[in-house]
Amino acid sequence: MKKCISILLVMIMSFTLCTVNVSAEINSEMINESEAKQLAILFVAQNINNDDMTWNNSTKIANTVTLYDEKNNITGYSVELENNGMSNGYVVVSANAYDENVIKEFSSKAEPLYKEVISDNADKIYHISPLEYYVENNNKVLSLDGENMSKQTFVQMVENKTVDVEVAEFSIETEESNVVNYNVEIIRENPIDITPFVTGSQGTAIYDPLTWLSSKYSSTATWTNDGYGTLEPGITAFKQNDLEAGANNCSITAIATVVYYYKHIKGYGDIDSSITDIYATVRDKAVARGYTASGGTDYWDIDNILTDTFAEYGYDMEGNNDYVNLWNTIKTEITTNWSPIILSMTGGYYDNHTVTIVGWTQFKSSEDDETVRFLKVYDGWTTSNRYMDYEKITAIKNITKVIE
Repeated sequence: MKKCISILLVMIMSFTLCTVNVSAEINSEMINESEAKQLAILFVAQNINNDDMTWNNSTKIANTVTLYDEKNNITGYSVELENNGMSNGYVVVSANAYDENVIKEFSSKAEPLYKEVISDNADKIYHISPLEYYVENNNKVLSLDGENMSKQTFVQMVENKTVDVEVAEFSIETEESNVVNYNVEIIRENPIDITPFVTGSQGTAIYDPLTWLSSKYSSTATWTNDGYGTLEPGITAFKQNDLEAGANNCSITAIATVVYYYKHIKGYGDIDSSITDIYATVRDKAVARGYTASGGTDYWDIDNILTDTFAEYGYDMEGNNDYVNLWNTIKTEITTNWSPIILSMTGGYYDNHTVTIVGWTQFKSSEDDETVRFLKVYDGWTTSNRYMDYEKITAIKNITKVIE
C-alpha cells in the first residue's frame, strides 16, 4: 500500500505565516499536548488550499498519541486527523520547543506507520526518528517489520545505533507543504481555540476513564470503580470503512455487529458466519427502507432493519427503540441479558453517528461521593473500544435493543 508521508526535515518549502525569530527566548523548553494540537491545526489550516493535500474545512482532530524515545522521554505528539469519520492523515509535532521546526512528519492521505502494528492495548509508542516507530506492550517491543524484542534489547539497540528502518520499503511519496519553520512561540503569543477543530464537544475520544476524570472533574480526588459490565472479549469490533468504503454506514455497521454477536456468541446458528455476508443482508434490508451510501440510514428505522434482518434468517426477534430510562436499560441488557445495544447520537463527539454499546462502568469520587458513569462503545472508526461520559451526553436520539 503506497504511503504518502512527508518529513519536513528533508524538504525545502516557503514560509507563508508571519515569521517568528527562532532564536527568541523560549518560555518553556517542552511543548505540551495542548500546544501540539494548536500547532497541528495551524499547519492544517495553512495547507487547506494546497493541491497536494486532502485536508479541508471538515478536517478535525480525532486523537492525540504521545510519542517517546527509548529512555521514556516524551519526544512529540502524533495528532491524528479525521474527516466525517474517515482518517484524514496526521501531523507529528515535536515536544522540543527549541526545535527550529516543530512539525516533524505529516500526511493528509495516510495513517501514521505505527497503525500497521499497533495493538488495541499498546502501552507506548516510540518515535526514534522520522518514520521510525516501535510499539510496546507488556514489556515487549514490536518494530514496523514485525520483529518482536524485549524492552532491554530495544533500548540497547537504539543506544548502539543498530536500529534501522528501511524507509524505502514504504514507497514514500512526498506532499509539499506551504509552511515551514513552525516555532512554538507562534501559538504561545497568540493561542488558538481549537474547540471547533476537535471532533465533538467532549474534545477527543476517551480511551481511559480515570485520565478523563482527573482532567475534567478532579485531579485531587481518588476515583474508585463502583460497578461495571462488559461483553468483551466475546464481542467483535468492525470498522465501517472496511465493510463499505466511503459510505455513511455507521448504523448498518452497528446492526451487523449485533447480528454477528448473536451468531457467534448467542448461538443463533442459521445466521451467516462471515461479517461480509451479514453486512450484505443488513444492507439489503436497509436499502429497502431508504438507505443510501451518501445519505445513510434514518435512526428511527434501526429497529425495523434489525427486525427484518433476523426475520431473513428465520428468527422471530425484533429490534426495539427505547427513549426513556436509558441507563438502567443499558445496564440490564449488558449485565443481565448479555446483549449489545445500538446508540444513535445527534451531537457531542459522535455527532450524527451510531455506535454499539458493549459495556458500562462508573466511578465514585472520594471528595464528594460524586458518581460519574461511562459507556464503553465500538464506534466503527477503530477496532479498539472507546468510552463516552454519560453525564455529559445531551444529544441521544435513541437506543435500540433486541427482544428475543
